[in-house]
Amino acid sequence: MTGQNLGMKRLQPARAKRRLTKMLQELREGAEKTQIELGQELGWSQSKVQRIENGLTTITKADLYYLLNHFGIRPDGDRFKELDWLGEQARAKPRYGEFRSILTDRNYAAYLEQEEGASSLRQHEPSLVPGILQTERYSMALLHEFLEIDQASERTQEELLERAERIAALRQRRQEDLIGRGAEGMLRAEFLINEAVIRQAIGAEVGDKTVMTQQLKHLQTLARVENVSIGILTFGVGSHRGMQGPFVVLDFAEEDESPLLYVENARGDYATNINEDEIRARINVFQSLQQRAVYGDQFDEVIESAIREM
Repeated sequence: MTGQNLGMKRLQPARAKRRLTKMLQELREGAEKTQIELGQELGWSQSKVQRIENGLTTITKADLYYLLNHFGIRPDGDRFKELDWLGEQARAKPRYGEFRSILTDRNYAAYLEQEEGASSLRQHEPSLVPGILQTERYSMALLHEFLEIDQASERTQEELLERAERIAALRQRRQEDLIGRGAEGMLRAEFLINEAVIRQAIGAEVGDKTVMTQQLKHLQTLARVENVSIGILTFGVGSHRGMQGPFVVLDFAEEDESPLLYVENARGDYATNINEDEIRARINVFQSLQQRAVYGDQFDEVIESAIREM
């Protein structure tokens, strides 16, 4: 019996994965098993169980059948068929599948899958323009430095430059989707950046300050998009809790799906956090910072000041 026979509509892969992993976790907890205990019984490592439940790995059909059989869930029952169908939906090609070659960090790849299905996005970035808001030239200037392209051999330079172009293209695609999904009433995105972000003259390292001025004008344009909100925490705000580092909170329209927190570490990797107390604390931080940020005309004034002084 297929999902259609069960009266199910096709699901976006990330949403199907969230439902599937939640149900698998509930199965384990209902059996009063820890991840370590379940892994030992199945002959899996704890990290494998953890990756499946956190959505970092999409469970294979063979592993899913093995797990369901272990819990005594019969193939002819509706519960088995529902979980099997969710597994098929979760394994469908993700929206950004064409960029798989550059998505070497599993956490970031998992984040992109969840971002695609989110109904709201809240992001605080103290050091850089968020990737989803960057112009192509700004992205390339950053990546040129981060990937150390000038220090590489000629052959390696070509490979790194191609990688940088793919990363920049992915960021542009995400931006297009942000605006497109907003126009359909499907996504609300709120961003907070520190004033240092707009004062750092990206591009000046190669004598081209137009990279940054173009990016600043682009932020003004994006701030006027209906589903996008961008606030600046000016230097005058002083110290604040957002200085601890960047983070993203994704929320979902479905009542049974909890928000997800992504915290970026020093290497630029995304770590997933599903602890409800920590997520609530970050949301509170974000909301308190919004009260101290500038928007609208004041936002434009700060941007124009930065452009003049660039």
